[in-house]
Amino acid sequence: MFKIVDFQKISGKIRMTIETEELDASIFLQFFDKVSEFAQLYRYRVTAQSKLDLSQKNRPEKMELAYRKYREELTRFRELKGTPIERIRILKNLRAAQGEDVTLDGIMAELKIAREEERNDKLNNIVHLSRKGYPLDKIASELKIPRSTVSRYLKKVPTERKKDNIPIPAAILPFRKGKT
Repeated sequence: MFKIVDFQKISGKIRMTIETEELDASIFLQFFDKVSEFAQLYRYRVTAQSKLDLSQKNRPEKMELAYRKYREELTRFRELKGTPIERIRILKNLRAAQGEDVTLDGIMAELKIAREEERNDKLNNIVHLSRKGYPLDKIASELKIPRSTVSRYLKKVPTERKKDNIPIPAAILPFRKGKT
């Protein structure tokens, strides 16, 4: 199997030296190293999401400022040329030049939030105009989006049905002349 040769505690960290002759044991230990990295990343993302949720519930004004910043970042992202990862790296460098310490994951999360907000705003506008009685063509032209997008968004929204407007099942309808 394996043998722990040395075990030291240096400035709050533990250093172990492990000796093994079997390849399986070394692969097994490397697996634990990767699992540890994954757990740290997962914990970071969960805590970041919970902090975001708490700040959203507690300080809506601050969240509105953050959303505005995210939308500006998304606009800047769309103006840049290159592949998406290149544009994200450029944004990271620009923000680092301004003195902000931000990761690529942080920028990608902000862009994702901005896109979701943009999509929700568009959906709310479509639903609002639809409930006012606007036809699909007029909604599409007013919001400058394709008619198929308007139709697809409206299919996602549950419609309110009145009891009088319930369709009658085909088995109850009488036969019509010429139809079976």
